[in-house]
Amino acid sequence: VKFDGCAAGFTRTTYADAADVEVDFTTGNKAHLDMAGGSISGTLTLKFPAVSGNFVLVVQQDTWTRTIAAYATKDAAGNAGNNDGGTGGAIRWQGGSAPNLTDGGNKRDILSFYWDADEEVCYGVASLNF
Repeated sequence: VKFDGCAAGFTRTTYADAADVEVDFTTGNKAHLDMAGGSISGTLTLKFPAVSGNFVLVVQQDTWTRTIAAYATKDAAGNAGNNDGGTGGAIRWQGGSAPNLTDGGNKRDILSFYWDADEEVCYGVASLNF
């Protein structure tokens, strides 16, 4: 595919908070998580397609401080990501640990992921406090 003199756009998929949430990146690579109702007390699971790619999740806070207790990954078949010999299903975060999301005030944080489908490894980076 050659993109010359044009652009590609993507439809954003929206998710709401719950005890556990699965963001399905097999249907698109842009997602929005609205945390208006509460924190994710269980796990935010990211399901990736059978191909490598870059994926973005915008996490929107409300006026309260909301948190995500844990993160996990799945491959296209629904199995925990391999993490290249590390903890199965884990995300390799920049700096070694999951980000501390921005507190309340309708803030937004952008979580960017590179999914390596060959090794089933997810690399995560957070851009905070928008």
